[in-house]
Amino acid sequence: MKKTTLALLLFLVQCLHLTAQDNSDLRLGGWAIHTSLQSAFAVAVTTNIVYYATENALIAYHKADGETDVYTKVNGLSSTHLRKLIYNEATKSLLIIYDDSNMDVLRADGSIVNISDIKRATVAGNKTVNNGFSYDTAVFLACDFGLMQVNMERMEVASSTFTPNMQTEDFTVLHDTLFLATTKGIYYTTPDKNILDFAQAWQLIPYVGLPAKVASAQITNFKNTLVADVNDTIYIRSGAGWKKLFYQPNTTAVTSLHANDKYFVACFDRNSGGNILTQVYESGYTFSPSIPNLIYNIGQAMPDKDDNIWIADKNVGTSRYNSALYQGENIRLNSIVDKKTRKVAIHKDTKDVWVAAGSVSDYMTYGNNKSGAYRYKDGRWAQYQKDIIANMPQMANIINVAIRPSDGHVFVGSCASETRAPLIEFDADGVVVKVHTITNSSLQAAIGDTESCRVSSLFFDKNDNLWVTNYLAPRPLSVLKPDGTWKSFSLPRNEVFDLTIDDNNTKFIASTGGIVAFNEGKMDDNTDDKTTLLDNSNSQLPANKVNTIAINLDGDVWAGTDVGVAVFQCAGSVFSTQSPCKGTKPIIVVDGFGEFLLKNEIIKSISIDGANRIWFGTTRGIYVQSPDGRSTIQKFTAETSPLLSNEIEGVTFNPETGEAWITTPEGINVYRTNATNAPETISPSNVFAFPNPVRPDYTGDIAVSGLSRDATVKITDVAGNLLYETTALGGQAVWNGNDYNGRRAASGVYLVYSSQKDGTKAVVAKILIIK
Repeated sequence: MKKTTLALLLFLVQCLHLTAQDNSDLRLGGWAIHTSLQSAFAVAVTTNIVYYATENALIAYHKADGETDVYTKVNGLSSTHLRKLIYNEATKSLLIIYDDSNMDVLRADGSIVNISDIKRATVAGNKTVNNGFSYDTAVFLACDFGLMQVNMERMEVASSTFTPNMQTEDFTVLHDTLFLATTKGIYYTTPDKNILDFAQAWQLIPYVGLPAKVASAQITNFKNTLVADVNDTIYIRSGAGWKKLFYQPNTTAVTSLHANDKYFVACFDRNSGGNILTQVYESGYTFSPSIPNLIYNIGQAMPDKDDNIWIADKNVGTSRYNSALYQGENIRLNSIVDKKTRKVAIHKDTKDVWVAAGSVSDYMTYGNNKSGAYRYKDGRWAQYQKDIIANMPQMANIINVAIRPSDGHVFVGSCASETRAPLIEFDADGVVVKVHTITNSSLQAAIGDTESCRVSSLFFDKNDNLWVTNYLAPRPLSVLKPDGTWKSFSLPRNEVFDLTIDDNNTKFIASTGGIVAFNEGKMDDNTDDKTTLLDNSNSQLPANKVNTIAINLDGDVWAGTDVGVAVFQCAGSVFSTQSPCKGTKPIIVVDGFGEFLLKNEIIKSISIDGANRIWFGTTRGIYVQSPDGRSTIQKFTAETSPLLSNEIEGVTFNPETGEAWITTPEGINVYRTNATNAPETISPSNVFAFPNPVRPDYTGDIAVSGLSRDATVKITDVAGNLLYETTALGGQAVWNGNDYNGRRAASGVYLVYSSQKDGTKAVVAKILIIK
């Protein structure tokens, strides 16, 4: 009987009309991370795997087939900003150390365990971990305050040795003698002594052959001989004294020192910037590989027994150089190039994701960020930058992006000197079709800085007009019409930021002096333009500097400042002189007391999801509020979620999947929300469940998408027995897979009945559950 039931269910899997998810396999409430894998800081080499530490990810490179595994906060890492990696052969585990001295252990079975002892410890001075050495089942860590021993079997800190009035830099073991490199010389002891008592157990190595004052940052065991960096010169232990082995001219520091049984590899900081890698042999022979565009800014380099030197480079990421073949390669990984991201736009048809990768200050001052823009298509990242994309001019600080609905043309805007293009137009395939400059458009240079043109926001209206805010321009609002012609407009403020447009075609513009509302009436008629300014003298704005602005599904205008938010539910009458649109500051109850919503929070972005909830991006994470703002639904921070940073630049929703693309200075988070946008027209063929079928190993929520906004949804078995009833969040309903008694639904087919609030346009979907 069981075999017959299973066969029937498998047949139904083939027969049901199941719509696959377009963009991602994220389950509801699931997270993904897109951060730069092109900048590596540390490396650890094992027999089969090479581990690289990037700022926000751990990369496991498998030597045999070149495959990689990536670990982030989504799949086990406890933090960001990786610093050091030490592999312990005895326990087959990797110790991961972060900038804040937090630690994780990646075990042989793939599980990750956190060790927060150093991070939590109360220690006088800095707790930075400078280097580490694996010995038996322990890892010894050279920290600013002294030496710390981590037991890798019990995964705990076993002991600490404090080194007063000196900084501990490195540690190694040679012939059962322990050696410690410090800012005041090299010390040694033996395991039979109480190594915790630094004054009694540790002795300074005699200076025979060394300078009078010794500072050492790197030491290593090379062919059972001690090699050390002493005052930025390489010395080797010789009998009872020392012999100078190598000095790299025009360098300032030795940054890495690691050996195999043939040579050791030293990395040096150069006076001119960047690094140089040198192989040093026992005879004193040296060789410095020269590999264009491969070795430039090395964080660490480590050789293996097969003549491969594995390089963690801060500019080109993960690299390998074979010293026997004199050949090197950069191990390019699929990621964005620079971790900084600002704005996202998602193509409505192809679902391609475009990312503006620039950065500016709160008042649109700019640097020289040349990362350009990124495109995420079919699971792969591509960079759009001069010398990579044909006909693309030099751009810096690309901070905004918009996609024209009618033809998929992509526009990226920048904030930089006028010698660089302020606005570039690509076709739907990513080919440059036009460069818009101050000479062929109505865009203008900034007042007081005529060398710059600052495009601060891009927004398409329902007629395919591209509206552009042009920060500090004499006429700071421009429009690119579908016929390719431009027109500009004067506004009461020219320090303009975000732009959004309501159903009445009124533009609401954030500025340093409040909210500018503008409606041009007939495009070519200059006599019917309407403009007004809302500031904290005539409205409830908590401050005049408005950073960001958004319009919800009911037409209400939300504005974010450095000290909270305001909402204007009178946008349709914003130009009225008889009924001024003053807005309100929503009040929320906190700890039993009422206070203004997000009072004193710096609001950097506002976004509206498919359920009309407001997502406030702040400098302290994301607040998700109910449509009226008075209830907090969720809060995401870097401490309590996989968020890469609490500094939120923007949140953009995929309307069909509900995925929130969250941009931060540390990269991009993707979070699958439980709400989607309701489609314009409802059709049974567009209603789908995810996942479907629901397989035995799935325990999460089940989503039904493609519904009308706030639709009533009922789920029954095939006999018509009601299991669940709910209301859609936007265009999506969520079912936990249980019946009214809290029991998980049995194997079988379940029917989804949905209708609009007025009961019309009922549609039916099917969900198959296999247990």
